[in-house]
Amino acid sequence: MERNNKIIVIKKNGKEQIFSKAKVKAGIIKACDGRKKPLTKINELIREINKHAKGEKKIKSKKIGEMAIKGLMKIDKDIAISFKSVFQPKK
Repeated sequence: MERNNKIIVIKKNGKEQIFSKAKVKAGIIKACDGRKKPLTKINELIREINKHAKGEKKIKSKKIGEMAIKGLMKIDKDIAISFKSVFQPKK
């Protein structure tokens, strides 16, 4: 399902979709709800995730989420916990 050399994200349910920096950013911004948004640092994190993803043709959504959580822990632990609670809901 490679589309014009785009990065393919493999979702938890096995479906594939094209990687979207905007979607990653929207998820992180949503986790900031009610908190100050350190946009410069968030944009740097998104660039790092994008750079890493570009090194792969396919990447699991779980790996993207883990990179986001790891990066957010360095920026703001509360935002990281909020993102993790949405990204990895309790079973």
